[in-house]
Amino acid sequence: MERTNTKGIAPRKTFGNTFGMGEGLAWIGVLLLIATLGAHFFRADNYLLTLCFAGILFFHCGSAPWKTFVVGVALAWGVLEWGVTIQHMIALRLHMGVPWMRGAFILGMVAMVTALGAWHTLKKAELRSSMTQEGLTCTQAAACILTFLALYFLRKYLPDMLILERFFPTWGGVQIFFLAWYAGYIAGKLHTPRTSQKTRKIVWLVFTIVFYGQLVLGLSGIPEIARSGTPHVPIPAFILFAPAYRGSFSIMPYLVLAATLLVGSAWCSMLCYFGAIEANTASSKIIRKGPPFLEKALRYGRAAILVAGLATAGILRHYGAPIALALSLAAFFATVSLILMLFVSKKYTGMVHCTTFCPMGLVINVLGKLSPWRIRIDRQCCDGCGACETTCAYRAIDAASRAKGTASTTCSLCRDCIGSCPHHAISIKNFLLPPKISSSVFTVILVVLHVVFLSTARPM
Repeated sequence: MERTNTKGIAPRKTFGNTFGMGEGLAWIGVLLLIATLGAHFFRADNYLLTLCFAGILFFHCGSAPWKTFVVGVALAWGVLEWGVTIQHMIALRLHMGVPWMRGAFILGMVAMVTALGAWHTLKKAELRSSMTQEGLTCTQAAACILTFLALYFLRKYLPDMLILERFFPTWGGVQIFFLAWYAGYIAGKLHTPRTSQKTRKIVWLVFTIVFYGQLVLGLSGIPEIARSGTPHVPIPAFILFAPAYRGSFSIMPYLVLAATLLVGSAWCSMLCYFGAIEANTASSKIIRKGPPFLEKALRYGRAAILVAGLATAGILRHYGAPIALALSLAAFFATVSLILMLFVSKKYTGMVHCTTFCPMGLVINVLGKLSPWRIRIDRQCCDGCGACETTCAYRAIDAASRAKGTASTTCSLCRDCIGSCPHHAISIKNFLLPPKISSSVFTVILVVLHVVFLSTARPM
């Protein structure tokens, strides 16, 4: 008789309990299929995919369900690759006037075995994912796969995009594979409410360090880092002020607009290269209600800074002010921003700079209304305990917003409130998607954007 637990339910068999000789032979077969595809790409001088399939071998040796899913998708891609290879081989041999049927038959058999391996691996991933948190496997696998595809195709149009490839021209595949793995890993952490807040701050800080690290290396004159053209002043507010001063737009406003349309105001909580400084130094305490002057700044501060900044930039341009004066004012603005982040925010807790001083934050919050993503509070489940209010560093949740069932304008979709709610009354919704998959889709899009920005955003 099968043993049951205290609730009288038979325990679910794990994948490890069913591993036998047949499964072992299948595992070795999949290993050989991956190695064969790697050898095929190496023979075609496609070193990027050769290195990526070397990484897939490590995924195949792991036990995480999302990695197994990625292996299955990689083999499915291999089937398509074999099909294209068969077509090219037939066309070439017909052109040369030599027999082609034997070669086509052999490659066709390889494609069929690869398809069988893909089917087996995806079924195994489905079995493993049934034992994990609902939606976690698909979220991680989708983040990994879409990140790989985004970087792979971006590389075709931006050949110097990958830092590693600028130093070692044939090693771009290592960076793409590592970043794809990184995307899958952090997607799992961000999708899980209890680990989301800590993970978000860490990866956000990593992005900031990489961004400003490139600035320092670029200014030092390293040719692989520095690039020609007008450098971007690495303060978010100057995404707005710089065009007013120069009289022309750079690519940055368009990147921010695209990101905001995709993930709403989450640009301010994970994609901004400046806010991570405040998030990791000033908002670790319980968020308290601010004094009256801070409440007024929450309403009017950013709008006033926006108007004053645009007016100043326009005046400087109109009168042909020297670039040294403009840079001095930019340095003064950056100094005030850092003082707010490091001292004022620490005293009053929360993201004081981002919610009262940064004009870019205001623009993002307004543009975020064009995005379908919203934080929703189930008023039937909410008992008004205030846990979300003391967690929200952007002061976007209070008694009034809970009564309305949504966060206020300063919400950055950081989702820290979701993990803090003991009654599971808070969630992220998208009116275009079923509620069951909204959180997963949001996490995947945010992670892909984060990794793409991590790879492409260069101040020099």
